[in-house]
Parts: sequence; structure tokens; C-alpha cells
Amino acid sequence: MPRCLAIVAVIGMLLYAPRAHAVEADVHYEGLEGDAEQNVRAVVSLDHQDEKTLTDLQVQHLYEKAPAEIKRGLEPFGWYRPVIDGTLVRTEKGWLATYHVTPGPRVTIDDVTFRTQGEGANDPELKRLVRRFPLAKGDPLLHASYEAGKVTINEWAARSGYLDGRFVEQHVDVDPSASTARIVLDYDTGPLYLYGPVRFEQDVLDDRLLQGMVGFERGERADYRELLELQGRLRESTYFTYAEVTARRDEAQGREVPVVVNLTPSKKLRFEAGAGYGTDTGPSGKLAIEWRRINRRGHRARIEANGSWREDNASVRYMMPRGHLGTGLITTSAGFQREITNTSESNTLLGGLRFSSTRGPWQRTYGLEYRHDDFEVGPDSGTTVLLTPLTDWTRLLADDVVDTRHGFKLTAHARGGVDQVLSDVSFLQLSTRDQGITRIGRNNRLLGRVEVAWTLANDFRSLPPSLRFFAGGASSVRGYGYQELGVVDPVSHAIIGGPQLLVGSVEFEHRFMKRWGAAVFYDIGNAVQRFGDPLESGAGIGLRWISPVGPVRVDAAWAVSRDNMPARIHLRIGPDL
Repeated sequence: MPRCLAIVAVIGMLLYAPRAHAVEADVHYEGLEGDAEQNVRAVVSLDHQDEKTLTDLQVQHLYEKAPAEIKRGLEPFGWYRPVIDGTLVRTEKGWLATYHVTPGPRVTIDDVTFRTQGEGANDPELKRLVRRFPLAKGDPLLHASYEAGKVTINEWAARSGYLDGRFVEQHVDVDPSASTARIVLDYDTGPLYLYGPVRFEQDVLDDRLLQGMVGFERGERADYRELLELQGRLRESTYFTYAEVTARRDEAQGREVPVVVNLTPSKKLRFEAGAGYGTDTGPSGKLAIEWRRINRRGHRARIEANGSWREDNASVRYMMPRGHLGTGLITTSAGFQREITNTSESNTLLGGLRFSSTRGPWQRTYGLEYRHDDFEVGPDSGTTVLLTPLTDWTRLLADDVVDTRHGFKLTAHARGGVDQVLSDVSFLQLSTRDQGITRIGRNNRLLGRVEVAWTLANDFRSLPPSLRFFAGGASSVRGYGYQELGVVDPVSHAIIGGPQLLVGSVEFEHRFMKRWGAAVFYDIGNAVQRFGDPLESGAGIGLRWISPVGPVRVDAAWAVSRDNMPARIHLRIGPDL
């Protein structure tokens, strides 16, 4: 009973004792700057504590602990004997800790001993890397450079066939009293491995299709980069949800090491449904069903329907690998499209055959498209049938496809038709859209866009709206309505589109939070009768939110070229490139 009473008393004291008051703590450093200060701030506990739970006692403890942490944060930069003086004073909000830091003498390299062994010890490239190791006698001791030099050696081994390469000895001996250091490295390359046979562990596709995705030949030096590239291509395909590529050194036959690819098939059927909104299209929705694997030859099919205020379309596509998987695709398609804008209305039946492949960095498409259009554009209306050969070229390079900080996208299109060859109009059309993004500083981006298009036709006004050019809207010249800009019919004064297009845009964006940014922009362009005709311009400001599916852009834009500069709000969702 006495023991129980004591426990109850302790619990009561804990429950009713006054709680420690949470305080704020600011930390200032004098004598530090740049990377050294950032590293110190990363290791000093007092510098990144939750102020909502910090008490006076905890502040005192962390303040006394900080000098040792500062010393540890300076060692990677070669400062092993800093002099640190600190003060802790009470402020209105809590505490202010100030540390006066004198880094002291910097440790310099007195000697670098780098030995190599193994089958690749005398490889000229390895010898060059050893000679160019980032640290040499007389240099200040920088641990980041030391680690970067070792990473470079390991990467060379992994791409040169020395898959067992490793440092058997690696250490830095520091004499703080003399401010000197000695580096000792011993690298063993191990044996040289060559590619052996590639084995696919799966039972849903013909192995001969998969062999086309292998970018190396048996007998070549094994390169981990090529294995990772193969793994990436397989993971990006619709056939598999998981891919793991492994060089099985335990199964090596002499120098040859077999490559084993473990694959997890995706589900045969995939269903998609989505909804969205944009100021150009209004509310929109999508329904789709995809057959990812119809047979062992890799055939696929997709049925898709999209609807919005401005456009409704439905399509059926059947896709077949062209040769080996990953080297090309043959697509047959049929579909219907209905589009209503402020300038035109059209109903289109489509059918086509396309051949797609990749050559170097370019995605290429060659095709033949049949289309039957019933349309009305201002005073122009009618029915046009066209058999259109076409080619599309696209190149995309981006550090991140969702939140791009540096990259570009180049697209080029060419198409045409010949009167009396299953076409009612003879025409040739060339167009390009080029976009670029570059990072400026840590939190800024500069975005640029240029669109140029040209049409030659024996009867331009017989072309349907989809083969005429218009400007204006969230993806064109902001400040103007969707497809509001174009050549004006001299009689009806209606917008009828133009045979030529010229649009340019420049935008500066500042990221003031991790996923939030603000932008200013200037757009110029128009769909014109001929290059040199007047262009319209718009300018404005915007808010950006980086969502999981890509940037959400809300822009307030003014039509600078028009009287009183009317304003318009634009909303667009999706990747920048």
C-alpha cells in the first residue's frame, strides 16, 4: 500500500507540476561564410531545434554542446584547430547564441600515396585518373574533394569492366599539431569482365522482342551504365511493372559474366479516368481502356474518349512493335473529333498509319493520315477530304519532367497533300515549337518559347480549322482568348486563321517556397497572312504551384496591344515541357 501511494503521488506531481515555458533560440556565427558556415549550421544541434518545445535548460545544454559540433563541421574544410568563443544572452523572444570562430591554420597535404593492383592496374585511363586525383601535396585538405576523387575511380571501374573494383586501403592521417595530413589509397581493380549471354526471367513476351532493347553485344566490356539504361527502358515500357538487371559474377564463365533480367509483368488491362479544368477548354474529362499485352508478339490496343466544352474526341489505336521491342512502333488508328471555338466549328473523321522510332536523341514519326472534315470558319464552310503524308520529330531533355529546372524540348512537323490524290487541296505545311528552361541562381528560372509555322496551299480557305493557324490563349499569347488572334476576313470581319504563325514568349519565375513561385512574362505573336504582318503582345504576372502532376499556373495577363489593355485570367495544368 505505501508503494502504491508513492506511485500515485509521483504521477500527481507530474500531472500538476507547472510546464516549462517554450522559448526561441537564434544562433549567429562570426568569422564563417559560404559552404563552411552552411556545413556548421547543418551539424549544430541548437541551430535546427523545434522552437515550440525548446526550454531554457535545453538551450543551455545545446549552447555548451555547440563548440564541439562547430569543430566537427569545420574539419571537412581542413580546419582542425579552430578557436571558438561563445556568448549566450537573453532576449525578448528567448535566447541569442553568438559564436566568434577563428578557423586557425588550415591542414595541408604533406604526401599522397596511391597504389593500384589487379588486372587493370596499368590501364592508361586509371593512371590518368590517379595523376589527376583532386588532392596533391601542398593542397589544403578538403574532404569533399577526397571523396569525389574516390567516386571517380569507382565509376571508372564500373564502366570499364572491373566490376569488383574497390579500395582495399583508404585513410587520411591528420596531424593537427603540425597542420599536415597524409593520404594513403590502394585500389584493386579485380578481374576484367565481359558481357556474356542475356537471360530474361519472364513468360509473357517472346524473348526475341526483348533482345532488341539490349544496347550492348556479347564479348564487350561490362558497363554498369548500360545495365542501368536497359533497366530504365524496361521499367518505362507498358509491359512490365518492375525490372531488375544484374551482372551475375557468381556465374561467370572465364571473363564472360551473364546478365540476368528479372521482370514482373504488368496487368493486361489498364483503366484510366480523369478530370481537369483550363481556361482554354473549360471542364474536361477522360476515359480510357488499354490492353497492354494482346499476344507474345507485344501487340497493344487502346480506346480513349475525351470531352470538354470546346472539344470532344474518341479514338481506337492498335500498336505493334516494329522489329525488336524498343526499336520502333507501328500504329493504326481511327477516330472522331468535334471542336467548337469562338472562331470555328468542325467535325472530323480520322484514320491513319504511323511508324515511330528513336534515332539518337530524336523521337521520329512517319505516317499517312486520312481525314474527312465538315467545318465552318467565319464565312468559310464546306467538306474537305485529305490524304496527308506527315512526319514529326521531337527531342526532349529535362532534369525533371515534373519540376524542370534545366531542359529543352524541340518539335518539328511537316505534312502535305496533293489535289486529285485522294485530296481536295494541295498544300505543304511546316511548323516548329521550341521551348527552353534554364536555372538562374538557386530559386529562379528563365523560360522561353518560340513557335514558327508556314503553309503553302492552292486554296487555303478550303483547309479545315485544324490545318489553319490561330493564336491566343494560355499556351500561346496570354491576355487574349483561345484562338482569338488570326487573319480577319475583310467582308465579315471574322477570324479565319492564318497560313503563317509566329509566337514568342519569355518568362521569369522566382520560387519563394519549395512548391510555390511567382512569375512575370511577356508574350508576342499572331497568325498572319505573311511574315512581317503586325503582331499582338501581352504581359502579366502569375502564381505557380508545383503539384504532383506538374505545375499549376494561374496568370493575370493584359492585352498590351489593345486600347485600355483589357485583362484576362488564364489557368493551365501540366508539365512545362
